[in-house]
Amino acid sequence: MSGDEFWREAIRRRNLFLATWVGWLIAGPILWGLYARLLPGYPPMASGAAALVTWGAFWFWTYFRFLRLDCFKCGEEALDSPYVLARHMKCRKCGVKFGDT
Repeated sequence: MSGDEFWREAIRRRNLFLATWVGWLIAGPILWGLYARLLPGYPPMASGAAALVTWGAFWFWTYFRFLRLDCFKCGEEALDSPYVLARHMKCRKCGVKFGDT
């Protein structure tokens, strides 16, 4: 993987992670309604809890997928946190910065 491809993928994965926060506003009620139909004899909060656990699992998947991206230069897991602007991204092992190829 080249440097440009690596940084494009890092930004794509970071954006997917951040989109899960906003996505909960859309997916939450849909999942809640789906679980309410699948679990008709349970209290409504059981459906809400199931929806939250389902979306939380997706959120954790996007988070750990971001963290497991290997650096194109040193081959180690590169990134620390998705809560950073792209221009401040750098490899935590070798220090290669965003835009370096």
